[in-house]
Amino acid sequence: MNSRKKTQLAALMMSVLILSGGTKALAVVTVTGASGGSNLSADTAANASAPAWTTLGAITIAEGETGDFATDTDVTLVLKAPAGFEFNTAVTPDITNAAGSDITSASVSVTDATNMTIVLTVSGTSSTDVLTLGSVTAIQVRPIAGSPLAVGQHIYRPSTNGGNAVIAGIIASANGSDGTDFGSLAEVAGTASTLRVETAANGGGTIVPAQSVAAGSSITVYAVARDAFDNFVHNLAADSGGWALTNISGGVASGDLTPAADRKSAVFTGHLAGSATILANSGALTPTGSGLITVVAGPAS
Repeated sequence: MNSRKKTQLAALMMSVLILSGGTKALAVVTVTGASGGSNLSADTAANASAPAWTTLGAITIAEGETGDFATDTDVTLVLKAPAGFEFNTAVTPDITNAAGSDITSASVSVTDATNMTIVLTVSGTSSTDVLTLGSVTAIQVRPIAGSPLAVGQHIYRPSTNGGNAVIAGIIASANGSDGTDFGSLAEVAGTASTLRVETAANGGGTIVPAQSVAAGSSITVYAVARDAFDNFVHNLAADSGGWALTNISGGVASGDLTPAADRKSAVFTGHLAGSATILANSGALTPTGSGLITVVAGPAS
């Protein structure tokens, strides 16, 4: 048989093996990340007035093929909370696997506020195993600080000190921005508590500072709701009590302030020399007014 025919025969035999399952590429595990952590309020942060833990849904790691969990004894898988978040060290989540599976023992410990360590013994590769973490006694998390809001990342296996368990398809990450997602965590602003007069809409400004306005010119200000940590919540209509000028002196008059139709902003126009503070009110929110606005007359004409 010439070499060309030998090559063709070898290729044909390989194709038959693949189609018949004689050779099988190793699959990878399917990870279902913990749910419930994508909107963690700043009001629940460790430094909030009433800190609170949020309970997450379970994490599952399911083999695609037997052998995705490599056979070994007392190997570890470390899961880390992304920056700005912490686990409840007072609660140890449960960990389970089906009876008769290749995973003969599994345990978990909350090593510290940002790390959980899973210890596994895998005796063989005869069954397709599913490991479940936190189905009864759940994982609990909270933001560490109410401000600045922690950037949303996910629980992850760290690239360094991530344990020695060999699990097909689990990709480590340096910070939880990539790699295998074991549950997304994100911090959002808390409940609005303060209504401020600011220099820009959508939280883009600061409290209007004390400033001078030339007679005949105008400035626009916005009613911005913020939480207890000064995080932007939303623009809010100044309804209850509305927009007002306080500390009025000189030629400034209440009519110099004109609210917009939606009452989320207002225009102050200085007509005559004088001064006033711009204030917005809305329900139970604590109002924070502007600095003193002084209208300065132009040169004599």
